[in-house]
Amino acid sequence: MLLSRLASATTWSLLLAIGASSCSSIPPYTDPPGRVNEAYRDVIEKRRSQYRVKGGDEVTLRVFRELEPLDTQTFLILEDGRSDPFFLTNYRFAGKTIPEIEADLKDLLKDETSQQNTEPARLSIGVIPAGDLVYMTGQFERPGPVALRIGMTVKEAMAAVLGMRITGDTDYALLRRPFRDPVHPEVFRIDLNDYTEDIVLLPGDEVYLGRTWLYAVVEYLREYLFGIIPGQLYSLPFGAM
Repeated sequence: MLLSRLASATTWSLLLAIGASSCSSIPPYTDPPGRVNEAYRDVIEKRRSQYRVKGGDEVTLRVFRELEPLDTQTFLILEDGRSDPFFLTNYRFAGKTIPEIEADLKDLLKDETSQQNTEPARLSIGVIPAGDLVYMTGQFERPGPVALRIGMTVKEAMAAVLGMRITGDTDYALLRRPFRDPVHPEVFRIDLNDYTEDIVLLPGDEVYLGRTWLYAVVEYLREYLFGIIPGQLYSLPFGAM
């Protein structure tokens, strides 16, 4: 009898929760990825082409031939602005842009591969400026700050926090951007299923992933069913949700 009453009460609670969730107001507009990127195109391009590496930055170098990866190294730039990538010793990174570093290393790689009588390798450079973070909040598996690599996209940041929880909204997320005005940041509602272009993130961005009705189901089950019935009466994996 007790279990029957609890089940009945839980059923009504779930129906109310689902109804309330489905009736919540959702803004009727979204911001296409291209529009978001275009509004900050100058900033994005400037960071890619004019950012100058400094001590404390993290640099990743990837060398590959055609589609075959040959080597990858990630290292911190020392305070004196130098590091020792691959076969180079005491190479000075600080004060150079990514295109300048790429040109230097391409020439050195070309000399190295020509001595080995192999076809020239190609180079990819990634830079994480010291202190640059984005914040992944809401229904992500591992919400929290993520070190921002120059050119990192929303989808790459989502992968860095292991994607979304089962209770996360698979359709939309909110992008809060204080880059130009920290007091009154811009807020974009982005469609997570629009693959026409991926949104490039900027320092200080916050991506918030909301909840679906499933979150209410899980919470009500936890509070009204699992919180009352002794743990022995339900399996541990489901009770530990």
